Amino acid sequence: MSFADWVDTISKIVSTAAIVVGGTWAYYKFVRGRTFAKRAELEVTGHVLDADDLRAIRAHVELRNTGAAKIPLRAKGVWVYGLNSDSAAARAGWGDHLAAVKVLTHHDWLEAQETISDDVLIPLPDELAEIDSRLAYRLEFRVYELRKGAKGGIQWTAEAIVPARLAPVASAAEAGTERKTQNA
Repeated sequence: MSFADWVDTISKIVSTAAIVVGGTWAYYKFVRGRTFAKRAELEVTGHVLDADDLRAIRAHVELRNTGAAKIPLRAKGVWVYGLNSDSAAARAGWGDHLAAVKVLTHHDWLEAQETISDDVLIPLPDELAEIDSRLAYRLEFRVYELRKGAKGGIQWTAEAIVPARLAPVASAAEAGTERKTQNA
């Protein structure tokens, strides 16, 4: 075998290896990485329940795995924050953390294309002065992925605003009638 034949053979081996390595990298980077990426959709809704001096929120949570991979779940919960009428004027935000409850406790993972849901009753603090001044509650539904041997992981979050009371609003015609009688 001549020197030119050796160079040609080595060149073909290196080219073949480069194509195999490049193809494998492209498959894992673009095809498998996107196909098996962990994707989830969360939804939370709530209603305020009043009974005498007691108040609670009925929360409904739903978790949908929209990807093709199983998602191991580490923590699932609903956090409740309150907005007072005085802090709304000052735009202080949702600073009052009122409660936190675990949800979906019977599920340690979520299969591909699976949907799970749960309903929970969240009792709220029974401080009458604060209950009367609440404008709304914010429900925050959080789900954390479990990763073996690694810190961090994916966190999914969904939020919902629940009005504390639904008061009837006067129609435009009624509001116009009231103005006319006041001006007369």
